[in-house]
Amino acid sequence: MLEPNLLGTKPISLYTYDSLLEMGYSVECIVSKTVDLSECDITDYIQSRGETSYWASHRYHNMDLFVCAMSLEEVVAHISAMRVKTDEAMAFLEGKCAETEFTVVSEKDAKTTSHYVYISAVVVKKSLRNSTVALKLIRQGYRLLNQYLKDTQQAEGIFAEAYSDEGRRLCELFGMNNISANFYRKDI
Repeated sequence: MLEPNLLGTKPISLYTYDSLLEMGYSVECIVSKTVDLSECDITDYIQSRGETSYWASHRYHNMDLFVCAMSLEEVVAHISAMRVKTDEAMAFLEGKCAETEFTVVSEKDAKTTSHYVYISAVVVKKSLRNSTVALKLIRQGYRLLNQYLKDTQQAEGIFAEAYSDEGRRLCELFGMNNISANFYRKDI
């Protein structure tokens, strides 16, 4: 348990996809909860048609690259990442493709396919952004990504697009360099 009283008396805990699936959640339900959080707590974010099914497909194949904080049934923060083929990652960083055009790279495919890890979302409920929940989530996500990069021979690095000052600071904290506009990348 992280913070028992920030949302009334609801305890907040960190979970991985495996732990959420063991609790009876489906991938689709988790994605729906994270997309809803994004819509509520990211300025100017509007959920697009079919977005939940697109992300569910990617999350299903990238469950090992996710951690969230929940209070009872509510996702209050999450870090989500996914494997992206190297050529698609470079095209995205050059503005030649959108994040909704990435091919699914499964955990199995990652053993033989050159890829980058795309940090697709770091979202924290506004009321928790300066709390230990946010700090612990970011630390856990950072450890998760670093361990993945260390253990996966075909992984070439991480990348992200930052839309806010907080996002840019987080990219820099993760050791990424600003390569153009809002795009950040770190090669290993």
